[in-house]
Amino acid sequence: MSKNFNDIEKILKDYIKEMGWNNKIDVSKIYHINNGVDLDVFNEQMKKYVYCDTDLDDANIFKIIYTGSIGQANAVNYIVKSSKIIKEKGYGKIKYIIFGDGLKRKELEKYCIDNKLDNVVFKGKVDKSYIPSILSKGNLNIFTGQNIDLYKYGLSLNKMFDYFASEKPALSNIKCGYDILKKYHSGITVESGSAEALAEGILKFYHMSKEEYNEYCRNAKRAAQDYDFKNLTNTLEEVINNTVEGKHEYSIDKSKEAIWNYKWTS
Repeated sequence: MSKNFNDIEKILKDYIKEMGWNNKIDVSKIYHINNGVDLDVFNEQMKKYVYCDTDLDDANIFKIIYTGSIGQANAVNYIVKSSKIIKEKGYGKIKYIIFGDGLKRKELEKYCIDNKLDNVVFKGKVDKSYIPSILSKGNLNIFTGQNIDLYKYGLSLNKMFDYFASEKPALSNIKCGYDILKKYHSGITVESGSAEALAEGILKFYHMSKEEYNEYCRNAKRAAQDYDFKNLTNTLEEVINNTVEGKHEYSIDKSKEAIWNYKWTS
């Protein structure tokens, strides 16, 4: 039985226990297949829908990319506040490029104007087909969120798998159970609710050696491959087929690191 199974089984058992379902649900009959990304579509869109942008195409700056909603739950304010810290430290070659829209956008744009933060640009909404091209041009992808108890059961954001597919490292401030960034060493999770911690994480990547940075990129690629929809679909088919056939033991190839091995008893 793989370590992956033990991680997921523990989370499931903890959740079921907290919900008071201990005597009603047999955890051994629960299968978990995570969210993922369609790599064929991602790579095709990256070539077909090229996003041309002065900031993205500037080879002289270190580009931090955020894509997605700009609402209360997304806590993009920590990203913007970290840019103030970065600027005050004198790093003029780091730029935050934010794609998306939401209720907090105008408030954050005003914060940038009031604090003269010229290292942050809001690009607004774009068609999702341009996201692969946008992410491929960055140096570091970032996602943030609120510090809530729910995340102790894991995290499976759509953007996280797009970030993996871009083959660039990711920085997060969402502390969660079964941290995929930590598992693959494809990024770093810093303290929640702290712009200072985000700034430190950004500077870690900014000052990182080329060799170590490239290792993070390779690991992101490996994560994307493991969470490719083709692998996840094959796993779902195996689960269904083994269930229909009434097999007493179900096991997936342990080399598929994105998948967790479970036993099923009829």
